[in-house]
Amino acid sequence: VRDVTARKVAEEALKHEKERAQQYLDIARVMLVAIGNDQKILSINPKGCEVLGYTRDELIGKNWFDTFLLPGNVDHIKEIFYQILNGDMENVEHVENQIVRKDGEILTISWNNSLLYDHNQKIVGVFCSGEDVTEQQAAEKALKNSEQKYRTIWENSMVGLFVSDLDGVIVEVNDRLLQIFERERKELIGNMPHFLYQSEHLSQGVAMFDLLLKEGSVEFESRFATASGKSIDGHVVMNLFE
Repeated sequence: VRDVTARKVAEEALKHEKERAQQYLDIARVMLVAIGNDQKILSINPKGCEVLGYTRDELIGKNWFDTFLLPGNVDHIKEIFYQILNGDMENVEHVENQIVRKDGEILTISWNNSLLYDHNQKIVGVFCSGEDVTEQQAAEKALKNSEQKYRTIWENSMVGLFVSDLDGVIVEVNDRLLQIFERERKELIGNMPHFLYQSEHLSQGVAMFDLLLKEGSVEFESRFATASGKSIDGHVVMNLFE
């Protein structure tokens, strides 16, 4: 009787642990997929179903590699899969590859992979957690393109441009500004632009910068001087940006 009771207690405890583990899987906000040695899906959480566009019943038993990977990536990812299973590779963290949803949309997923064991500590597959980084990558690409466009405009502008911090200290200048004022970059970077003004217009420049900090944008006419002492009438536009 004692043996039967002990076994039932152990079975109930195991059942409880499985139910608790399933609860964790169900509320996770990343894809969690268990792929067996036969390449088929053993389990998947609701987030994984949402990302892939299938129900759980549609997914269980499907061959992961034949169903969700782009043809050109299959062989390489299979190789990694079996290297992990055979102990020829450490658990893989933060590897990215593309998958195909049910509706044909292609997503980029960042994966963390680890070995999956059964209750006898036998390796039965790979457990994968994945995060959809498609939008993040698109945003990073858009930002990179925007920065490249900004750099092209900055470098090829026909007007003098400079960037300062909120104290008025110059942190960046373009080549056209250097040409206009007959200065070298090292003369300007790290300094305030006060010495560019003709002395009688310096107070105007200081007042306009103070107004810029209050209003976010100012536009004015002033008089400046080059390194050789030549007088320049300039139209100045200043804007705050984040």
